[in-house]
Amino acid sequence: MENSKLNQLTHNINNFKALYINTSENEDYFKNITQNLKSLYELLSEIDDKLKAGELKTIIFIINIKYTHLLQYFTNTITTKNSSKNYDYKFHHTEDDNLFLIKYNYNNPNKYPNYGKHQLGIGAFIINEDNKVLLVKEKIVTVNKLKGRWKIPTGRTERGESIGIACVREVYEETQLKVKFEGIVSFRETYPSLFDCTDIFFVCICSCNNSKDQIINLSIDDELEEYRWFTKQEIVDEVKNFADQNMIKFIINIFPDNIEKYLMKGQEYKFLNRFRMIAYRPNAKF
Repeated sequence: MENSKLNQLTHNINNFKALYINTSENEDYFKNITQNLKSLYELLSEIDDKLKAGELKTIIFIINIKYTHLLQYFTNTITTKNSSKNYDYKFHHTEDDNLFLIKYNYNNPNKYPNYGKHQLGIGAFIINEDNKVLLVKEKIVTVNKLKGRWKIPTGRTERGESIGIACVREVYEETQLKVKFEGIVSFRETYPSLFDCTDIFFVCICSCNNSKDQIINLSIDDELEEYRWFTKQEIVDEVKNFADQNMIKFIINIFPDNIEKYLMKGQEYKFLNRFRMIAYRPNAKF
């Protein structure tokens, strides 16, 4: 198309006819666009025409934080000398310093998925060379009755992390221990959790065969106030002093003799490239 505003911009159209335009990839165009709003209106109108014609099904504008002053032109009714127009973009989600705006084909239902409503948590069931399990106490707890109670180290995965990598990282950040991820023994889901998300939580087995040569430094992390290596009998004796009774009873049940029965080892879980039976326990009932 001659004089196409869209073709002047860096953009991507995927196989599902979704158009992506990132303001950060088009700095020269967007940095002074408020001085030439006619050009922006022509761009949005051109895209609208492609939506109506079925050439595109979804539009995603990725608006960097320094361009948030432009949001009014995407979401509100714009009145010019000769016309009034509402481009009707909706907020989809944010990532770091970017806000994602979305618009759908007029004649088709919304088939673009909502942003993820799940978070992935991990718990590290760490066993040392003496067949003891590491348990910790947290300084800050979400429920007061859990204050001063023992638990396994826990955390959340970050973007792009596998469960195993996240588990090893979280253990090191909290304790400075270098452990080896051995596999997954169980998982459960609960709702609602933080930010009204569904929480999927994996219990992982980690080995630490040189724990006596490593020093757990609680001053490194602000989350922990105490740690201790427990034998199975010590866990049984102090079961009432644990934060998650279901979790501890599950650990008692499988440790140490039944771990292999439950263990989903490294390559078997990796990015779900194969299926295997694994203990699934909804609603935190381990």
